[in-house]
Amino acid sequence: VQNAGSVENTGFDLNIFHNNRINKDFSYAVNLNLAYVKNRITNLEGTEGEDPDNNKLWRLEGYPIGSFYGYKAIGYFNTEEELANEPKRTGTEKLGDIKYADLNGDGVINNLDRVKVGNIFPNVTGGFSTTVSYKDFSLYARFDYALGHTLYNDLAARSIGQYQGSFNIIDMVKQSWSEENTNTDIPKFYYADQLSKKNITRSNNGLTAVDNNSSRFYEKGDYLALREITLTWNLPKRWINKAFMSNASVYVTGQNLCYFTGYSGVSPEPAVDTYYGQGIDNGRYPTPKTVLMGVSVTF
Repeated sequence: VQNAGSVENTGFDLNIFHNNRINKDFSYAVNLNLAYVKNRITNLEGTEGEDPDNNKLWRLEGYPIGSFYGYKAIGYFNTEEELANEPKRTGTEKLGDIKYADLNGDGVINNLDRVKVGNIFPNVTGGFSTTVSYKDFSLYARFDYALGHTLYNDLAARSIGQYQGSFNIIDMVKQSWSEENTNTDIPKFYYADQLSKKNITRSNNGLTAVDNNSSRFYEKGDYLALREITLTWNLPKRWINKAFMSNASVYVTGQNLCYFTGYSGVSPEPAVDTYYGQGIDNGRYPTPKTVLMGVSVTF
């Protein structure tokens, strides 16, 4: 075990704020912030790892910290000719099994064919908010976003193949490869896939083999979240003064209302679970949607 190696970090932060009053009744404010960070492992001299299958060294220099590695799924074995002539992972492949890219051209699918399929950390994060006020009403909205991170959708991989036979089947299994349905991105179904064929999980669950699975289940986690929206009505002074109040308002707030994302899991936010590991979506409980109504009074 060594404390060795070198990492290079670059990036910038940006914040823009604009406030404008159009007239005595109407005003607005806009705030935008953005952070960009890029890191790169520049030197791992003396810290190379030995590939257990090939006794050859593979290195991570030039790649960022938090990179995912997996096998590039390029389709399925749809014909007997493909089964006979194209590189295989186990040699026991059947029609409908996943076909992986033989990137080094040696005719064998092994650890040397792994490629970078993503990164657990977003390289762009930020948010923006706006407040629009008209007379006694104001509307506040806040969004945040993250771009560039990847999630291994372990829940989907386990559920489609029932993992060890103990999972319920999710409806995506209806889209699985079959001889009548070859134009699909869902692998052929095998009962208890993780114990039998590993056509879906490929190696094991994400907790123990996050860098050893099919590229099919590494998904972009880019998202824009509507984090908060609040509508406030400041009660007229002529009303509240009679009750000896200096300020009073009624508001309704919605929090975590929706995501705009292409991720198929329940939450596209970067997974940082200390047990399941970073970047692994193991069926995390999603951030709950909340609606609040309230009254604020100052005497």
